[in-house]
This record gives sequence, structure tokens and C-alpha cells, in this order.
Amino acid sequence: SSDLTLIGDLSGLNKQLSQEAHNLTTALLGSSSDQGGWGEEVAKDLLELASFVEGVQFRLQQTVEANAGEEGRQRNVRPDIIINLPGGRNLIIDSKVSLTAYYESVKAESDADRKSAIKRHLGSVRKHVDELAAKVYHRLQAVQSPDFVVMFVPIEPAFLLAIHEDGELWHYAYERQILLVGPTTLLFVIRIVDNLWRQELQARSVKDVIKRGTALYEKFAGFVADI
Repeated sequence: SSDLTLIGDLSGLNKQLSQEAHNLTTALLGSSSDQGGWGEEVAKDLLELASFVEGVQFRLQQTVEANAGEEGRQRNVRPDIIINLPGGRNLIIDSKVSLTAYYESVKAESDADRKSAIKRHLGSVRKHVDELAAKVYHRLQAVQSPDFVVMFVPIEPAFLLAIHEDGELWHYAYERQILLVGPTTLLFVIRIVDNLWRQELQARSVKDVIKRGTALYEKFAGFVADI
């Protein structure tokens, strides 16, 4: 009976891994919007892994009002993910990056094809850095964001390959106020945000204790004065 249960569990796990592999392949070969949507789901999973709750600590695809353009007209933008920070501030994460060239580099059968695909992969990442920088999300008046936006590459090897093959890529992005991260780096960012919230809640708790203690003292002092 236990053996049958174990076999059943292994079978279910195998099906799950097969489905995830299929989803990954589909995302890599799909359109840019499909890849962006899949990357957003990966980022969402990482946030939920850290016990962040959608609608409380973060928001997905929320439409916000952009700054007025040269003609004074407003337009709406939809950042992938907006993380709420203490003090009413926010952190924007964008996951729309094409990974088709990376997939082609992995599947390349010759060294020449692999090098060609890697070159396209690096060009794709740099192109998205430029496109994201042009959106100047960090300057939105409707979102109190730090002076940078997080650009998320949802596949760790694709992120590491780009950083390894292009030694100036990270600095290139940072100079344009883009923080380039992979899943592992994003986990560190999320951890920092979690610590900020813990400190904020602790400070609020201390303030609440002081406020209640002050009110209690004033009541006690008034009672003594009446006596």
C-alpha cells in the first residue's frame, strides 16, 4: 500500500514537472506578450513565496496615470508589478523580456550558431533596457518609486549568461536607472522589502505602546489631581 502511494506521488510529481517544462518551452517560443506574462507569474510566485499578499504588499498590472507629455496630455501606463514600500513609496518590477534567442543558444547544434544566438540574446536584453528606461516609470507622479526600476529576467541561466558574456551590461542598465535581476537576485530584493516592513511594523507597535502609555498616564494624573 505504501509502495503504491509512493509510486502515485512520484507519478504526480513527474506530471507536474513535465507540465512546468512544457509551460517553460511554450513561454520561450511564444510571443513577447506570452513571455512577459509568464515572467510576471514567476515574479508573483516569488513574492507569494515570501508571504506577500496581492492587493496588500503588491499589485499586478495596475493602470496608473503617467505624467503629462509635451502637449500636456495624460496617458495611462501599466507596470507589471508594483510593490508597496513603507512610507507610501513603491517599487516597480518589469518582466517583459524576450528569451527566444536564449532558447536558440541552448538548442544550437554548432558553436557558431550558439555564439550567434548569444549575441542576439545580449542585443535583446540591451534593447529592453533601453525601452524600459524610456518609460521612466520611476518618475511617475502617481507612483512614489525610488530612482530605479527592477528589470526581471525570469530564467536564472539566461540572466547569468547575459551578465557573463557582456561584462558592461549590469552597469549599462544601472546607468539608465534599471536594476537588472534574475530570480535569485529578486529574492534578495524581496527579502530587503520584507525587512523594511518588519521594521516599520515594529516602529508602529512601539509608537502605539507610547501613545497608549501616555494616555493612561494622563488619566492616572487626572485621577490623582481629582483626589
